[in-house]
Amino acid sequence: MILSMLPICIGMMLTVRGDLQSTLIGLIINVCGCIISAFKVVSCNKFLTGNWKLHPIDLLDKTTIWSIPQSILLSFYFGEIEEITQKRDFFFSSSSTTTSTTTSLYLTSSSSSSPHQFNFIFLIFLIILSALIAFLLNISNFFVNSITSPLILTVAGNLKQCISIILGILIFGEKLIWMNTLGIIITIIGTVIFSTLHYKEQKQSTIIHQKQETQIEIEINYQNQNQNQ
Repeated sequence: MILSMLPICIGMMLTVRGDLQSTLIGLIINVCGCIISAFKVVSCNKFLTGNWKLHPIDLLDKTTIWSIPQSILLSFYFGEIEEITQKRDFFFSSSSTTTSTTTSLYLTSSSSSSPHQFNFIFLIFLIILSALIAFLLNISNFFVNSITSPLILTVAGNLKQCISIILGILIFGEKLIWMNTLGIIITIIGTVIFSTLHYKEQKQSTIIHQKQETQIEIEINYQNQNQNQ
């Protein structure tokens, strides 16, 4: 089972290989991100199973309280709040600044270098849509984590990255080098091998568990018969 993870790891390394420059700070950030991501998946699994079992909705409710101040601080740090403040004239534009297509969700401003700017309604729509997608992503992640294991969830995440790259090629016409294509193929093959081995192991474990239960029932019936005699 562990050896089946090797082609998946190699395939993902080839898939994301590109012309990006490697720096020490970038390496440190990536390693920290991997550690935090693994800790998140494992800790969520502990809270969704076993003695601490919580419903995915309940766990999402508890984690959201800590995510809100974190998101606000990061938005200030990366300048997102400042960027929105600088463009408040576009977000709160009146009807006199819009073009003749008043029913459109876009507006044209002569003072802006960009031909289209988001109006306030479209900004609210994007915020709600982003929040809805984030909710569906997290709740589906928690539901899957509650019925599987962190390892399986990580393998599924790697396969999702390959599918996203393939969709990007089909939709946006992105080009891949032969190494990226080889990485996607190896990752898919590794995922199939891992899924097959896991299915066989789970099936064998189920058979053993059923045999143990049957043996226990036989022993209990035998003891009851002896007591009745």
